[in-house]
Amino acid sequence: MAIAKKLLQIFLVALILISCQSKSTNNRKLIYIGTNNNDPSKGIAYTFFNEATGELSQPIYTGNLAGANFFDPDNINNRLFFVGTIINPKDSSETQSVVTFNVDKESGTLKQIANEFVHGAGPCFVEYNRENNKILVANYSSGNTSSFDYIDDKITIDRTQQHYEHGPDQDRQEAPHAHSIRTEPNSNIVYSADLGADKIMVYQFVNSELQKIDSITCFPGAGPRHIDFSPKGDIMAVVNELNCTVTTYKKDSLGIFSEEIKTRPMLPENFEGFAKAADIHFSPDGNFLYASNRGFHSIVVYKVNDGNIELVQTFTESINWPRNFTISNDGDFILVANRDANNISVLKRDQQTGKLTFLNNNTNIESPVCVRFF
Repeated sequence: MAIAKKLLQIFLVALILISCQSKSTNNRKLIYIGTNNNDPSKGIAYTFFNEATGELSQPIYTGNLAGANFFDPDNINNRLFFVGTIINPKDSSETQSVVTFNVDKESGTLKQIANEFVHGAGPCFVEYNRENNKILVANYSSGNTSSFDYIDDKITIDRTQQHYEHGPDQDRQEAPHAHSIRTEPNSNIVYSADLGADKIMVYQFVNSELQKIDSITCFPGAGPRHIDFSPKGDIMAVVNELNCTVTTYKKDSLGIFSEEIKTRPMLPENFEGFAKAADIHFSPDGNFLYASNRGFHSIVVYKVNDGNIELVQTFTESINWPRNFTISNDGDFILVANRDANNISVLKRDQQTGKLTFLNNNTNIESPVCVRFF
């Protein structure tokens, strides 16, 4: 009887271990990281995030792309769209390109499928528009956007759209600087934030062709940088790099996010020094808005109420030049790409209050500038 009881205990322990291992595997999420260290052998990395523990595995470099500034995943077709620099091994010449990779979701490894010159300079943002089979790129230095046809894994230039005008900041706004391009979910309207022009350019897909239809004028010297849309589709939020503010917009009678709701500062009133805002994201439930700041290294948390935003927290622990960050699908975690700290920091998010705490989980990687769940 004693032996049978002991064997039963061993059997139950084994079942528990197997269950825990299975749960850990199911909670493992693939993450990609773009770096800006100009080393093609270390341009892109992947890691696995454990949503049960908040831990990241050791990053593994892949992809062979230098200056991997930004990317957009297509997890339905196992594709990853990057903008960065291709270095010719024969003569070390550089080509700024949009590149498509095939993703092995089990291993995380990438295989390059296609690439094309961005038809601009300083590509800093890319988005894949599956509905229209388009790849959209914002080119900072040349102040234009590029749209590409993406059919049968081939990239073909469709058209470029040049931005014009400039803002009052003579150092940063001497010319237009397209900094991001985003398609409103469940819509054919596209918005491109132009830091140099102090405008958000508005495009629309007409018979799968991207056409400019309007522009939204921002506060002089604001420098709009990145855009996000609320999960309910009723608010557009913009982080303004130069004056370190966040602005929310609602739709006008034509269905364009042109009507300003509220602008809030990201910096303390007594702050004096260098700072420039970077990235912005709504929480999955839309109840909170998060924005990052460099110089005054922080993630700022706002409570959202019908587009009005109120400061909840200014979080600074473990943050160092947060050029980009991402929120887990379950809303429990925020992962921050700290470029100057050479790491990814993991923050725990309280879904009721929106507040953040540092989990003491830092994963080392050289100059991370973009991090996304696949």
